[in-house]
Order: sequence, then C-alpha cells, then structure tokens
Amino acid sequence: ASDGSSSAQISWYDVSTDDVRTHLERKLMPSGAWTQVKTINQPITYAYDTFDGGLAPDSRYCYRLRAEASDGRAATSSQAC
Repeated sequence: ASDGSSSAQISWYDVSTDDVRTHLERKLMPSGAWTQVKTINQPITYAYDTFDGGLAPDSRYCYRLRAEASDGRAATSSQAC
C-alpha cells in the first residue's frame, strides 16, 4: 500500500436492491491486471468493510466492485485508488 503498510481497509455502501453476489477486485498501478480479492455471496444492502492483506509496501493499488444480479446482469463500479 502507498502508506508503507501491507494491508488496506476497503469500505463501501451498496444501494442496489437486486445484487446477489459482489466481487471485490484490485490491480497494482500503473499497469497491473484486475484480480479478484474477495467474493461476497449474499446481497449487500448496507455498509460493508473488509481488509485486503499481502500488499506490497509502498505500492499503489486501485479497487473496484463487480456486482451480479439474480437475473444474470452484472455491473462494474468505477475504480477507487
């Protein structure tokens, strides 16, 4: 992580009412590929916090969410760095 630590706390608030699964993804900046960090296999209709460990100290990461709806639709959030 860019602050010299090897973990990051990620928090978000989900306002969707029809997602059944959410994937947290990250990439190492500037040119890393998106990799899945965690899957939450339940609807999230509230604030959610999680930790991502094993990060390289003094490195910059970006995160995004990919939500899946019960009818098969999927949406990806914008990235947060």
